[in-house]
Amino acid sequence: MGKELFMWDITAIGELLMDMAPVAMENMRNDDLAYLPKPGGAPANCVAQLTRLGRKGAMIGRVGNDVFGNKILKSLEKANMDVSCVQRDEEAPTTLAFVSLDEQGDREFTFYRKASADLRLVWNRAMKEQIENSRIFHIGTLSMADDPSRTTTIEALECAQKAGVMISFDPNFRLNLWPSFDALHAVTALIFPYVDVAKISGDELLAFCHPQLVRKAMNKKGMVDYQLPPAAPDDEVLQQAITDILNRYPNLKLLAVSFGCQGSILAVRGKTVFIPAFSVQAVDTTGSGDAFMGAILYSLLIETDRIAMDKGVTPLSKPCALARLSWENLPLQDMGTFANACGAYAAMNYGGIPSLGKREEVEKMMREVRNAQ
Repeated sequence: MGKELFMWDITAIGELLMDMAPVAMENMRNDDLAYLPKPGGAPANCVAQLTRLGRKGAMIGRVGNDVFGNKILKSLEKANMDVSCVQRDEEAPTTLAFVSLDEQGDREFTFYRKASADLRLVWNRAMKEQIENSRIFHIGTLSMADDPSRTTTIEALECAQKAGVMISFDPNFRLNLWPSFDALHAVTALIFPYVDVAKISGDELLAFCHPQLVRKAMNKKGMVDYQLPPAAPDDEVLQQAITDILNRYPNLKLLAVSFGCQGSILAVRGKTVFIPAFSVQAVDTTGSGDAFMGAILYSLLIETDRIAMDKGVTPLSKPCALARLSWENLPLQDMGTFANACGAYAAMNYGGIPSLGKREEVEKMMREVRNAQ
């Protein structure tokens, strides 16, 4: 009798939404706005980066039975993602996220999410089977914003942990979707004990480890805005935060900290590596962090494939070889360089999923940037 095999390299749970990306059109006045719908959502973007790189990915989520939901499903299928656990909602609409960009391509989001489909995700047996048959289970925080999606996400986390599936996490702070920073902080703290691999931006890491640094102010609409503290790779407080979070969560084995155009840091216990960014002309950073995370997970799968083949077994054989990784000996510099490149490639293109690169496209960009230096 043959060994049981995993069906997917990665399954993610979370928001599926339509990014409404701003575009310039002829004959538009300066104050006119036009938007191009681009399917996205951070967990889906992460999985799509892996499928772009040739891996098998699946998504768990919920969309409305509307034109945007249809477009999202078609986009996921076009990206070779399994959507058998994406639910359709006959009553609630698909979430929309309107994106505004500054001159550097950095973005802000305005969400239309109240009573939307992705927050109505309901746990079922099909999700359980999908998670149990995946090598990696990936999660963010937005599916924890309200029930029933929150309860479903916790069920999924516990399922993955019980099945021995590696759990990856990108908190992806979206402060305007939470009643308070305290609520977001509590959810992030609830998830971290489950997590093997985490990606977090520098300002998010400082805010999580030092909540007192988060500034609260009133915006022009009379609503409370939360501002994260600025972060830089050489910040001593940030460096200590990396050490602190690895010590606080014993299950956490690899922490990736992103700083956009300033580069990134990859850290395991006893070893921290800084990786400079690729200098590119960014037009839209939507999905860049997700591409970065997807590339980190891709590199981990490459390492586990090598371990499995050294033992003479197929990489998809159960139990997963991720458990046998020598984390302190991972090629962090190479992993971070490729992850930075995937993030940079996404920033050179518009939209979430459509902006992600295949390996040969990313490697070509890497050569071109290096030759131009």
